[in-house]
Amino acid sequence: MVGLLIVTLLLLPLGFMLFVPLIIRLDTVENIVDIRIRGIFHSWLSADQAGLVVHVWLPIYHFEIHPFQESATKSGSSEKKNGSRTPGRKQIRRVLNMIRSFRIDFIEVAVDTDDYVLNAQLVPIGQFLSSNNISLSVNFCGATFCKIQIQNTLWRLGLAFLKVKKY
Repeated sequence: MVGLLIVTLLLLPLGFMLFVPLIIRLDTVENIVDIRIRGIFHSWLSADQAGLVVHVWLPIYHFEIHPFQESATKSGSSEKKNGSRTPGRKQIRRVLNMIRSFRIDFIEVAVDTDDYVLNAQLVPIGQFLSSNNISLSVNFCGATFCKIQIQNTLWRLGLAFLKVKKY
């Protein structure tokens, strides 16, 4: 009985992590690029004087990564050279399956080209391409932005990686 309880307590967080949504959001209005797994992980990009900074939030620990700063521990002479290897068809299919497993929550794009004639010609195209979760609009007031939110679960990513078509 105690063994069953321990196994359940170990498998419950794993099951939670497999089915909790992974959300990727891009917003050019608020300058937000973030990735989050609700309750477990949150990461976002920001820019400061030193350059690009990746902020990572975990429930226990918060830290920043500066990807374009060279660390003091790197030495230039100890570079390891790997042979160039092109990906095969299986790897490309695997990556494409994983990309196809993502679901679009919404896309909102507004465009202004500063040319009234071209804007007027683009309005029907934007209306034709718009749907329930995709909004493409052309405006005449100078607003240009893009908001995208996509989501996936680790379960669907795993199924796509293993080539199971039901994701």
